[in-house]
Amino acid sequence: MYGQPVSPEEAAAQCPPGTGGLVYHAHLLPDDYTPPEDLADASTGELKPRRASLPVRAKDFLASLVMTADGRVIFSGVLNGWPGLTCLELRSITCKLVGRLSAQIVRPWDAAKDGGSMPDLATIFVADDSNRNVRATLRMASWSSHGWSPSSPGAVWWFHSQRAAKKVAYGEDIIRGLRQGYDDAGDKPPACTRATLFAHRYALGKRPESTKDKVTYHGAILLEWDHGAFCTVVELATLNGCGGRKGKANWHRDKLQEVTELYSYMPPELIAPWHTDLAEIRCHDVPMRTPEEFKEFLDEFTGPDLRFIDPHFASRGSRHCGDVRLTFRRQDHIARYLLNYMGRDGRYRQEFRNCQTFAADFFSFLAGHKDIKPFHPVCRVAYRNRSHLFLYEPDAFRDEEDPASASDGT
Repeated sequence: MYGQPVSPEEAAAQCPPGTGGLVYHAHLLPDDYTPPEDLADASTGELKPRRASLPVRAKDFLASLVMTADGRVIFSGVLNGWPGLTCLELRSITCKLVGRLSAQIVRPWDAAKDGGSMPDLATIFVADDSNRNVRATLRMASWSSHGWSPSSPGAVWWFHSQRAAKKVAYGEDIIRGLRQGYDDAGDKPPACTRATLFAHRYALGKRPESTKDKVTYHGAILLEWDHGAFCTVVELATLNGCGGRKGKANWHRDKLQEVTELYSYMPPELIAPWHTDLAEIRCHDVPMRTPEEFKEFLDEFTGPDLRFIDPHFASRGSRHCGDVRLTFRRQDHIARYLLNYMGRDGRYRQEFRNCQTFAADFFSFLAGHKDIKPFHPVCRVAYRNRSHLFLYEPDAFRDEEDPASASDGT
């Protein structure tokens, strides 16, 4: 949606001044430019929605800008059809001018020096026909670095797929919803009884596995509850990696449907382009009632043309399958631990903060086992257990150097 910006007052309220928000880069295209097939419909020429590169016609983009009373320029609309990108502050517009012998980077508009004025097409697109690489840098509100809304911080979401009223809750609303739902029923949230660590490689279809693929395993935790009605898969992955890919998750049978059940329940703010250097925690309630039933599900979808390759699932009595020994282990308590973990460190790094390191931290914390390591030796090299991050209130450390980042040598 373009050309219908909100009022300056509303834009300022939705995107207040401040630094630290998530940054996105939109590619501005002139009206006479014909994009490649991966960006536009070949028959109509219309730009395809929800592309990772955020293509947008320059006139549409500029028609969606509004200036606030303090001189900031805000994009207000729906950028490239992404429901999560509706209000962002414009920070700069950068052009790459390609000449015969070299390329030059120019910045026709910069908030630092041009704040208080609107960018215009005449300064963005020069007469050079080769100038097709124009990028707008936009920044979301500062609260976006800690979650998907200012009222519910926390980069954790939970798909309550086995409840009568299905929903995807995120951030602090996970805990509020759990407590309110069970209080209204005169009951308490279920208690977590057992955890199992498992790992697998991804099936790649016809593409042969590379050397890196053969050592890349996804690690996760399966939780059991005292009601015995269903289990929950908990995993760490890249921020918006699921919402940005149409809600397709391996733990649900309808993954290959055009619109999955998970996608249909996702709040719009979770549907945005992914960030490969930031993380989120995803909790999926699944209908399998026991680890044995879940392992049957893994086996059913194991194969080069399916979902999983070489799954490893800890058996009962093994070191990686054990009782949850925490004193406070209700579902709302588990959600609090996960929010604490993400609130202290929101990074995703293949070397030392990834799905396997999280699974090791989480299982060690739940079961009270020492010396739990990531599944694959490659991930053990830089691993240091950080189970303590589950325990502490993130806001209490905002004004201090984050010990999580200081302890891993980065």
